[in-house]
Amino acid sequence: MRVLVLSFLFLAGSAAVQAEEFDLYRPFREALPTIEIAGSCTLDREATSGSKKFCYYNCIGGEKTVTIKANEYCPLDMD
Repeated sequence: MRVLVLSFLFLAGSAAVQAEEFDLYRPFREALPTIEIAGSCTLDREATSGSKKFCYYNCIGGEKTVTIKANEYCPLDMD
């Protein structure tokens, strides 16, 4: 009888943990600083509007945009 009760409690507890999608690594991700890799963004495209040029970069964390003067060149990569 004890084995049956313990088995039931174990299965009920593991189902509850799965239902919450418990994340063991969450405290570590929140505590660690973000590390930027030099040259981690590469030029994807550029657009000119009036006296401004918009440089669009593909980065590890997503897309970034830099605004410069229209007569300047967009750098091929950036931090």
